[in-house]
Amino acid sequence: MLCLFGLYPKTKTKLSFFLYLHLKITYFDIVGPKPPSGEKYISTFFFLILKKIFKQENKENKKEILDKKNWSILLTIISYRTNELTSILKKINIMKEKIAVVLCGGKGTRMGSLTKNLPKPLLKIHGKPIIWYSIKMLTLYGFNKIIFPLGYKGEKIKKYLNKEFSNQKKKFHFIDTGVNSSVSKRIHMIKDVIPENSNFFMINSDTIFSFNIDKMFKEHIKNSNWLTLSSVDLAVKWGLIIFDRNKLIDFDRKRTVSNLKIKGNSKKFAKVNSGLAIINKNALKYFDKNDYCFESSVYKKMIKIKKAKNFNLKGLWYPIDTEKDLETLNIDNKIGNKLKKI
Repeated sequence: MLCLFGLYPKTKTKLSFFLYLHLKITYFDIVGPKPPSGEKYISTFFFLILKKIFKQENKENKKEILDKKNWSILLTIISYRTNELTSILKKINIMKEKIAVVLCGGKGTRMGSLTKNLPKPLLKIHGKPIIWYSIKMLTLYGFNKIIFPLGYKGEKIKKYLNKEFSNQKKKFHFIDTGVNSSVSKRIHMIKDVIPENSNFFMINSDTIFSFNIDKMFKEHIKNSNWLTLSSVDLAVKWGLIIFDRNKLIDFDRKRTVSNLKIKGNSKKFAKVNSGLAIINKNALKYFDKNDYCFESSVYKKMIKIKKAKNFNLKGLWYPIDTEKDLETLNIDNKIGNKLKKI
Protein backbone atom coordinates (compact mmCIF):
# COMPACT_ATOMS: atom_id res chain seq x y z
CA MET A 1 0.00 0.00 0.00
CA LEU A 2 2.85 2.36 0.82
CA CYS A 3 4.31 1.80 -2.61
CA LEU A 4 1.04 2.92 -4.17
CA PHE A 5 1.45 6.29 -2.52
CA GLY A 6 5.05 6.41 -3.68
CA LEU A 7 6.12 7.03 -0.11
CA TYR A 8 8.03 3.88 0.79
CA PRO A 9 11.63 4.35 -0.40
CA LYS A 10 12.87 1.92 -3.03
CA THR A 11 15.90 -0.03 -1.86
CA LYS A 12 17.75 -3.19 -2.78
CA THR A 13 18.10 -4.18 0.88
CA LYS A 14 15.47 -6.19 2.72
CA LEU A 15 15.02 -3.68 5.53
CA SER A 16 11.46 -3.81 6.86
CA PHE A 17 9.05 -0.94 7.13
CA PHE A 18 9.42 -0.91 10.90
CA LEU A 19 13.20 -0.80 10.65
CA TYR A 20 12.82 2.41 8.68
CA LEU A 21 10.79 3.80 11.54
CA HIS A 22 13.50 2.77 13.99
CA LEU A 23 16.22 4.68 12.16
CA LYS A 24 17.97 7.22 14.38
CA ILE A 25 16.14 10.53 14.06
CA THR A 26 16.83 14.17 14.71
CA TYR A 27 14.33 16.97 14.57
CA PHE A 28 14.45 20.27 12.73
CA ASP A 29 12.58 23.44 13.58
CA ILE A 30 10.45 24.82 10.80
CA VAL A 31 8.00 27.72 10.63
CA GLY A 32 5.36 27.41 7.95
CA PRO A 33 5.04 24.81 5.20
CA LYS A 34 8.54 24.89 3.73
CA PRO A 35 10.69 21.86 2.80
CA PRO A 36 13.46 20.93 5.25
CA SER A 37 17.04 21.66 4.20
CA GLY A 38 19.17 18.79 2.93
CA GLU A 39 21.59 18.73 5.85
CA LYS A 40 18.86 18.58 8.49
CA TYR A 41 16.65 15.53 8.04
CA ILE A 42 14.61 13.33 10.29
CA SER A 43 15.34 9.94 8.76
CA THR A 44 15.59 8.51 5.27
CA PHE A 45 12.02 7.33 5.47
CA PHE A 46 10.47 10.35 7.19
CA PHE A 47 12.40 12.78 5.02
CA LEU A 48 11.13 11.11 1.84
CA ILE A 49 7.56 11.30 3.11
CA LEU A 50 7.89 14.99 3.81
CA LYS A 51 9.63 15.60 0.53
CA LYS A 52 6.82 13.84 -1.31
CA ILE A 53 4.23 15.99 0.41
CA PHE A 54 6.03 19.32 0.22
CA LYS A 55 6.92 18.97 -3.45
CA GLN A 56 3.41 18.36 -4.71
CA GLU A 57 2.37 21.17 -7.00
CA ASN A 58 -0.85 22.79 -7.93
CA LYS A 59 -0.74 22.49 -11.71
CA GLU A 60 -2.64 25.71 -12.21
CA ASN A 61 -0.60 28.12 -10.11
CA LYS A 62 2.59 26.10 -9.64
CA LYS A 63 2.60 26.71 -5.89
CA GLU A 64 3.60 24.11 -3.32
CA ILE A 65 0.65 22.83 -1.34
CA LEU A 66 0.15 21.01 1.94
CA ASP A 67 -3.44 19.88 2.36
CA LYS A 68 -5.32 17.92 5.01
CA LYS A 69 -5.41 14.78 2.89
CA ASN A 70 -1.62 14.60 2.75
CA TRP A 71 -1.33 15.14 6.48
CA SER A 72 -3.89 12.36 7.00
CA ILE A 73 -1.78 9.98 4.90
CA LEU A 74 1.37 10.95 6.78
CA LEU A 75 -0.23 10.53 10.19
CA THR A 76 -1.73 7.16 9.22
CA ILE A 77 1.71 5.90 8.20
CA ILE A 78 3.56 7.05 11.27
CA SER A 79 0.79 5.91 13.63
CA TYR A 80 2.45 2.46 13.64
CA ARG A 81 5.16 3.91 15.87
CA THR A 82 3.91 7.17 17.37
CA ASN A 83 6.02 7.67 20.49
CA GLU A 84 9.07 9.28 18.89
CA LEU A 85 7.65 10.56 15.63
CA THR A 86 4.57 12.32 17.01
CA SER A 87 6.71 14.13 19.58
CA ILE A 88 8.89 15.33 16.71
CA LEU A 89 5.81 16.42 14.78
CA LYS A 90 4.88 18.64 17.72
CA LYS A 91 8.35 20.16 17.74
CA ILE A 92 8.15 20.81 14.01
CA ASN A 93 5.18 23.07 14.82
CA ILE A 94 3.72 22.87 11.31
CA MET A 95 0.27 21.74 12.36
CA LYS A 96 -0.12 24.27 15.15
CA GLU A 97 -1.93 27.52 14.65
CA LYS A 98 0.18 30.55 13.86
CA ILE A 99 -1.18 33.10 16.30
CA ALA A 100 -1.01 36.88 16.53
CA VAL A 101 -2.48 39.21 19.15
CA VAL A 102 -3.23 42.72 17.90
CA LEU A 103 -3.55 45.23 20.74
CA CYS A 104 -6.23 47.68 19.60
CA GLY A 105 -8.30 48.73 22.61
CA GLY A 106 -6.72 52.02 23.66
CA LYS A 107 -8.43 55.41 23.36
CA GLY A 108 -5.57 57.10 21.48
CA THR A 109 -5.87 60.27 23.55
CA ARG A 110 -2.57 61.69 22.26
CA MET A 111 -4.24 61.97 18.86
CA GLY A 112 -6.50 64.71 20.16
CA SER A 113 -9.76 65.30 18.30
CA LEU A 114 -8.83 62.78 15.56
CA THR A 115 -9.96 59.89 17.76
CA LYS A 116 -13.18 61.49 19.00
CA ASN A 117 -15.28 59.50 16.55
CA LEU A 118 -12.74 57.03 15.17
CA PRO A 119 -10.45 54.53 16.93
CA LYS A 120 -6.73 55.17 16.40
CA PRO A 121 -6.09 51.98 14.34
CA LEU A 122 -8.50 53.31 11.68
CA LEU A 123 -6.69 56.62 11.18
CA LYS A 124 -5.21 56.67 7.70
CA ILE A 125 -1.59 56.61 6.49
CA HIS A 126 -1.27 57.15 2.73
CA GLY A 127 -4.89 56.27 2.12
CA LYS A 128 -5.09 53.12 4.28
CA PRO A 129 -5.99 52.66 7.97
CA ILE A 130 -2.95 51.97 10.17
CA ILE A 131 -4.27 48.52 11.09
CA TRP A 132 -4.58 47.60 7.39
CA TYR A 133 -0.78 47.44 7.09
CA SER A 134 -0.55 45.17 10.16
CA ILE A 135 -3.13 42.69 8.86
CA LYS A 136 -1.48 42.60 5.43
CA MET A 137 1.84 41.63 7.02
CA LEU A 138 0.26 39.02 9.29
CA THR A 139 -1.62 37.32 6.45
CA LEU A 140 1.47 37.52 4.23
CA TYR A 141 3.40 35.53 6.84
CA GLY A 142 0.71 32.90 7.23
CA PHE A 143 -0.89 33.80 10.54
CA ASN A 144 -4.12 31.83 10.68
CA LYS A 145 -5.44 32.93 14.07
CA ILE A 146 -5.49 36.67 14.75
CA ILE A 147 -6.90 37.79 18.09
CA PHE A 148 -8.21 41.32 18.66
CA PRO A 149 -8.75 42.40 22.30
CA LEU A 150 -11.28 45.13 21.49
CA GLY A 151 -11.88 48.23 23.58
CA TYR A 152 -12.52 51.83 22.54
CA LYS A 153 -14.87 51.86 19.52
CA GLY A 154 -14.05 48.19 18.98
CA GLU A 155 -17.17 47.55 16.91
CA LYS A 156 -15.87 49.96 14.25
CA ILE A 157 -12.58 48.05 14.06
CA LYS A 158 -14.43 44.73 13.81
CA LYS A 159 -16.78 46.02 11.12
CA TYR A 160 -13.93 47.45 9.04
CA LEU A 161 -11.77 44.31 9.21
CA ASN A 162 -14.61 41.93 8.39
CA LYS A 163 -15.49 44.01 5.34
CA GLU A 164 -11.96 44.82 4.10
CA PHE A 165 -10.60 41.32 4.71
CA SER A 166 -13.79 39.35 4.09
CA ASN A 167 -11.81 36.39 2.72
CA GLN A 168 -9.82 36.21 5.99
CA LYS A 169 -12.74 36.46 8.45
CA LYS A 170 -12.38 32.89 9.69
CA LYS A 171 -8.94 33.77 11.04
CA PHE A 172 -10.22 36.68 13.15
CA HIS A 173 -11.18 36.36 16.82
CA PHE A 174 -12.74 39.50 18.31
CA ILE A 175 -13.03 39.69 22.09
CA ASP A 176 -14.52 42.67 23.92
CA THR A 177 -12.08 43.45 26.74
CA GLY A 178 -13.58 46.75 27.90
CA VAL A 179 -12.94 50.39 27.09
CA ASN A 180 -10.84 51.27 30.15
CA SER A 181 -8.91 48.01 30.57
CA SER A 182 -5.13 47.86 30.94
CA VAL A 183 -3.05 45.72 28.59
CA SER A 184 -2.64 43.22 31.45
CA LYS A 185 -6.39 42.84 31.79
CA ARG A 186 -6.87 42.54 28.03
CA ILE A 187 -4.25 39.77 27.78
CA HIS A 188 -5.85 38.02 30.77
CA MET A 189 -9.24 38.09 29.03
CA ILE A 190 -7.98 36.56 25.77
CA LYS A 191 -5.47 34.03 27.11
CA ASP A 192 -7.96 31.13 27.04
CA VAL A 193 -8.16 31.47 23.24
CA ILE A 194 -4.41 30.71 23.06
CA PRO A 195 -3.55 26.97 23.27
CA GLU A 196 -1.17 25.77 25.97
CA ASN A 197 2.55 25.98 25.13
CA SER A 198 1.81 28.00 21.98
CA ASN A 199 3.82 30.99 20.81
CA PHE A 200 2.04 34.14 19.71
CA PHE A 201 3.18 37.34 18.03
CA MET A 202 2.02 40.39 19.98
CA ILE A 203 1.86 43.70 18.12
CA ASN A 204 0.47 47.21 18.57
CA SER A 205 -2.15 48.25 16.03
CA ASP A 206 -0.65 51.75 15.81
CA THR A 207 2.70 50.55 14.43
CA ILE A 208 3.47 49.91 10.77
CA PHE A 209 6.16 47.29 10.20
CA SER A 210 7.68 45.11 7.52
CA PHE A 211 10.49 42.65 8.29
CA ASN A 212 11.28 38.94 8.26
CA ILE A 213 8.88 37.64 10.92
CA ASP A 214 9.74 34.00 10.13
CA LYS A 215 13.38 34.67 11.02
CA MET A 216 12.32 36.08 14.38
CA PHE A 217 10.14 33.00 15.03
CA LYS A 218 12.97 30.63 14.12
CA GLU A 219 15.32 32.31 16.59
CA HIS A 220 12.61 32.21 19.25
CA ILE A 221 12.05 28.46 18.76
CA LYS A 222 15.75 27.66 18.41
CA ASN A 223 16.55 29.33 21.74
CA SER A 224 13.52 27.75 23.50
CA ASN A 225 12.48 31.23 24.60
CA TRP A 226 9.30 32.21 26.35
CA LEU A 227 9.87 35.78 25.22
CA THR A 228 11.63 37.29 22.23
CA LEU A 229 11.72 41.07 22.24
CA SER A 230 12.66 43.04 19.14
CA SER A 231 14.78 46.17 19.04
CA VAL A 232 15.08 48.87 16.40
CA ASP A 233 17.38 51.67 15.39
CA LEU A 234 15.71 54.94 16.34
CA ALA A 235 15.49 58.12 14.30
CA VAL A 236 15.53 60.98 16.82
CA LYS A 237 13.22 63.71 15.56
CA TRP A 238 15.10 66.50 17.33
CA GLY A 239 18.40 65.57 15.68
CA LEU A 240 21.69 64.21 17.04
CA ILE A 241 24.57 66.25 18.46
CA ILE A 242 27.58 64.06 17.68
CA PHE A 243 30.80 63.91 19.69
CA ASP A 244 34.13 62.13 19.32
CA ARG A 245 35.98 61.80 22.64
CA ASN A 246 34.05 64.73 24.10
CA LYS A 247 34.76 66.90 21.06
CA LEU A 248 31.73 68.23 19.20
CA ILE A 249 32.09 67.12 15.57
CA ASP A 250 28.67 67.14 13.89
CA PHE A 251 24.90 67.66 13.96
CA ASP A 252 22.61 65.27 12.06
CA ARG A 253 18.80 65.09 11.84
CA LYS A 254 18.70 61.90 9.75
CA ARG A 255 21.11 59.51 11.45
CA THR A 256 19.63 56.75 13.64
CA VAL A 257 20.66 55.58 17.08
CA SER A 258 21.35 51.88 17.66
CA ASN A 259 22.74 51.60 21.21
CA LEU A 260 22.00 53.96 24.08
CA LYS A 261 24.32 54.53 27.03
CA ILE A 262 22.96 53.93 30.50
CA LYS A 263 23.51 56.92 32.73
CA GLY A 264 25.85 56.15 35.60
CA ASN A 265 27.14 52.87 34.11
CA SER A 266 29.59 53.01 31.22
CA LYS A 267 29.62 49.22 30.70
CA LYS A 268 25.90 48.86 30.04
CA PHE A 269 23.97 49.91 26.97
CA ALA A 270 20.36 49.72 25.85
CA LYS A 271 18.37 49.16 22.66
CA VAL A 272 15.01 50.66 21.74
CA ASN A 273 12.03 48.33 22.15
CA SER A 274 9.90 48.07 19.00
CA GLY A 275 6.78 46.93 20.84
CA LEU A 276 6.66 43.73 18.74
CA ALA A 277 7.28 40.51 20.67
CA ILE A 278 6.87 36.75 20.45
CA ILE A 279 5.53 35.30 23.69
CA ASN A 280 5.02 31.71 24.78
CA LYS A 281 1.83 31.12 26.75
CA ASN A 282 3.91 29.77 29.64
CA ALA A 283 5.08 33.35 30.23
CA LEU A 284 1.50 34.37 31.02
CA LYS A 285 1.77 32.56 34.35
CA TYR A 286 4.08 35.35 35.46
CA PHE A 287 1.65 38.27 35.47
CA ASP A 288 -1.56 39.33 37.15
CA LYS A 289 -4.53 40.96 35.42
CA ASN A 290 -4.25 43.81 37.91
CA ASP A 291 -0.63 44.62 36.98
CA TYR A 292 -0.45 48.20 35.78
CA CYS A 293 2.08 47.46 33.03
CA PHE A 294 2.03 44.06 31.31
CA GLU A 295 5.40 44.59 29.60
CA SER A 296 7.30 45.61 32.75
CA SER A 297 5.79 42.78 34.74
CA VAL A 298 6.31 39.91 32.28
CA TYR A 299 9.42 41.06 30.43
CA LYS A 300 11.47 41.64 33.55
CA LYS A 301 10.51 38.26 34.98
CA MET A 302 11.36 36.44 31.74
CA ILE A 303 14.77 38.11 31.62
CA LYS A 304 15.38 37.22 35.27
CA ILE A 305 14.69 33.49 34.72
CA LYS A 306 16.74 33.56 31.49
CA LYS A 307 13.86 32.75 29.15
CA ALA A 308 14.15 35.91 27.06
CA LYS A 309 16.24 37.04 24.09
CA ASN A 310 16.34 40.02 21.76
CA PHE A 311 15.92 40.11 17.99
CA ASN A 312 17.37 43.01 16.01
CA LEU A 313 14.59 44.11 13.67
CA LYS A 314 15.85 45.01 10.20
CA GLY A 315 13.18 46.54 8.01
CA LEU A 316 10.36 49.07 8.22
CA TRP A 317 9.14 50.26 11.61
CA TYR A 318 6.95 53.32 11.99
CA PRO A 319 5.21 53.90 15.34
CA ILE A 320 2.33 56.39 15.23
CA ASP A 321 2.12 57.84 18.71
CA THR A 322 0.91 61.41 18.15
CA GLU A 323 -0.92 63.54 15.61
CA LYS A 324 2.48 64.91 14.55
CA ASP A 325 3.68 61.37 13.73
CA LEU A 326 0.59 60.86 11.58
CA GLU A 327 1.18 64.12 9.69
CA THR A 328 4.89 63.42 9.19
CA LEU A 329 4.28 59.98 7.68
CA ASN A 330 1.49 61.22 5.43
CA ILE A 331 3.58 63.97 3.84
CA ASP A 332 6.65 61.78 3.33
CA ASN A 333 6.42 60.40 -0.22
CA LYS A 334 9.45 58.14 0.26
CA ILE A 335 7.65 56.37 3.09
CA GLY A 336 4.51 56.27 0.96
CA ASN A 337 6.39 54.48 -1.82
CA LYS A 338 7.75 51.94 0.67
CA LEU A 339 4.29 51.29 2.08
CA LYS A 340 2.88 50.62 -1.39
CA LYS A 341 5.12 47.54 -1.52
CA ILE A 342 3.44 45.97 1.52
